[in-house]
Amino acid sequence: MSTSETQVWMGTKLQKVAWLSGQDSRKEFNCLMHYFNEESLGKCFQLIDGRKTKGLDGVDKESYGENLTANLKSLVSKMKTMRYLPGNIKQVLIPKEGEKDAYRPLGISNFEISWYKRRCSKSYRAYMSLYS
Repeated sequence: MSTSETQVWMGTKLQKVAWLSGQDSRKEFNCLMHYFNEESLGKCFQLIDGRKTKGLDGVDKESYGENLTANLKSLVSKMKTMRYLPGNIKQVLIPKEGEKDAYRPLGISNFEISWYKRRCSKSYRAYMSLYS
């Protein structure tokens, strides 16, 4: 299966969830974990900007990608057995643009959580697309 076919296939699965929820507003989805697999997380990994700084765990895209298959298998296994812990988030205050002595918080997490959140966001947007 080529990359574009995979993207269409994953998009179609998420669109089906959105369509089903739109057909019956009382429909409940008790398990969406099967959308979190090595393939879908790998696609989200490819979308990450490799120029960004390392996470709190000292890992960046290049070092994580060196052993990507094993890392994704481990991540998916932990997620599906509910053993995944995203780690700590460090709060850093950065200056607000144009405001003297004003700061806004920025959360810095470990590298792995960055595309896990992206995958969750895609699933959530697909599910909620018909309600907005």
